[in-house]
Amino acid sequence: MKLLNNMKKYQLFRSISLLCLITPLLIIAYKWTKTPNTFQHLYPGHIYTVTYEFDLSKLDKDVFVKAFLPRSNERQDIKDQTLHGNSYSFSKETNEFGDRGIWKVKDTRDIIISHQFKVESQSLKYELPDSMSYEFHYPSDIKQYLQPSDFIQSDHHLIDSIAKQLKGTELRSTLNSNFEFVKQITNSHTGILTDAITVLERQRASCNGKSRLFVALCRAQGIPAKLVGGIILEESRKRTSHLWAEVFYQNEWIPFDILNEHFAELPSNYLELYTGDHFLITHSKDISFDYQFLIDHNYSSAIAEANSYPLWNLVNRSNLPIRLWRGLLILPVAGLVIAIFRNVIGFKTFGIFLPALIGLALVNHHLWWGLFAMGIVILAVVLVHYPLEKIGMMHIPKVMIMMIIVILSIIGLSIIGVQNDWQKLGTTILLPIIILSITAERFAKTLVEEHPGDAFRILGNTMLLAMICYPLFQAEILIGILLTYPEVYFLIIGVLLLLGRWIGMRLSEFNRFALIVKAH
Repeated sequence: MKLLNNMKKYQLFRSISLLCLITPLLIIAYKWTKTPNTFQHLYPGHIYTVTYEFDLSKLDKDVFVKAFLPRSNERQDIKDQTLHGNSYSFSKETNEFGDRGIWKVKDTRDIIISHQFKVESQSLKYELPDSMSYEFHYPSDIKQYLQPSDFIQSDHHLIDSIAKQLKGTELRSTLNSNFEFVKQITNSHTGILTDAITVLERQRASCNGKSRLFVALCRAQGIPAKLVGGIILEESRKRTSHLWAEVFYQNEWIPFDILNEHFAELPSNYLELYTGDHFLITHSKDISFDYQFLIDHNYSSAIAEANSYPLWNLVNRSNLPIRLWRGLLILPVAGLVIAIFRNVIGFKTFGIFLPALIGLALVNHHLWWGLFAMGIVILAVVLVHYPLEKIGMMHIPKVMIMMIIVILSIIGLSIIGVQNDWQKLGTTILLPIIILSITAERFAKTLVEEHPGDAFRILGNTMLLAMICYPLFQAEILIGILLTYPEVYFLIIGVLLLLGRWIGMRLSEFNRFALIVKAH
C-alpha cells in the first residue's frame, strides 16, 4: 500500500513537472509563430521622459528664458513635446547649432515653466582603423571648426607646442594621444566655465574644460573638432548638463567624451541638445531663477506596442524605477543558476539568495572595484568580530557594531576614492549596507566556528556566484524575453521541481569519492 502511494506521488510529481515544462514551451512557440521576430527585436529599447522645469519669481517686468531643445537624428528620436502652463508665450528658433525654445513671460510675480518631451536613443560606437590618414581638404562649412575661439585657444603657443608633441604619423594615434593626455588631468565636478588654457595651468577640469582642451589640441593639429552639449539621462532630478567633443573624419562626426572615457563612442543615455560652445540656458537679468531636469526611464518594445503584452504595459505605467524591475524580473533566473550550482555541482555559499543579491548590488558599480571594496569591508568586520566574540558580546549589539564598521569602511573608501579621483571607488558609498553587513557577519562567524579554509572557500564560492549573477542582471535580452514571454517563469519552476528530486552525486563529490570509485 505504501509503495502504491509512493508511485502515485511520483506520477503526480512527474505530471506537474512535465506540465510546467511543456505548456510554457507550447505557449512561447505559439506566440513566436503568431508574431515572427528575431532575438534582436527582443532587446528592450530605452525611452526617457525629460521635463525642463524653470522657476521664475520676483518679476517686475517682461522677461524671457531660452534653452536648447533636442532634435531627432540617426541616434535619437524625439517625440511628444508638450508645454505646461498658459502664463507665457512660446516660440522656437532654429539654426546650425540646434533648436532653441524661447519662453516669454509678461509681468507676473511667480511662474513655473514646464516643457516635456520623450527620447528614445541608441548607443553609437565607431571602430576606428589604426591606419587613418590625415585629411587636408574640407568643405567650407567645416573649416570654421579649425579656428580658435575665446575659450578654445588653439592658436596659443602653449597649446600649439603640446599639439606638436602629441601629433603622430597617423590620425588614430594622434587622437589617442590627445585623449590620453587630457584624460590624465584631474577630474573636477565644478560647473564653472573653464577654457583650454586654464585647464593646462590648473591641471584640473570638469567635462567642459576637458572637452575644450581636447578640441583645441585637435584644431591646432589641423583636425576639425567641435563641442556638443547635452544631458546624461539618468532617472533622477538634476541640474547638471554635459559637454563632449566630436571630430570630423570622412564626412562623419565622431564623438569623444574624455571625462567618462568614451573613445569614439556614446552610450544610449546621452541626449544631444546643441553643438558649439554655448550656454544651455539663458534668461533675463535681475530675476530670481532656478531650474531642474526631471528624468523618468522606461523600457520600450516594438513587439509590445504591436501586440499589447500586459507585462510591458505594467512596467511602463507603474512609475517604478527601472532598477527595481530589473531585480524583480531577473532574480528568479539568478536563483535557478544558484540552485544548479548548489544542488548539481555542490557549491556551498552563504545563504541561497545572498550571491544573487550581491550581484544585483554591483550592477550599478564597476565589478572589480565593487568586489575590492567588499573585500576591504569584510576584512574590517573580521578584525572587529573576533575580539567581540571573545568577550562574549550578545548577538544583536554585536551585529549593530559590525554594521557601524561597515558604514565607516564604506565612507572611508569613498573618501579615498574622491581624494584620489578614483571615481569607481568613490561610488562605493552607494553599495547596500545591509547586504554588506550580512555577508561580512556570516563570513566572520564561519571563520570562528569552522576551519578558516572552509570559511574562505564558502566566501569564494559566494563571490564567484555573485560574479556569475552580475552579467545576468545586466542582460537586456533577458529583460526583453521575460517581459514578452512570462511563461519562462513556469519553465524555471519545472526545472526547479526536477532539481528538488535530484538524488544523484554532485559533481564536486566525484573528486571527493574518487578513490572509492577506483577501488570498485
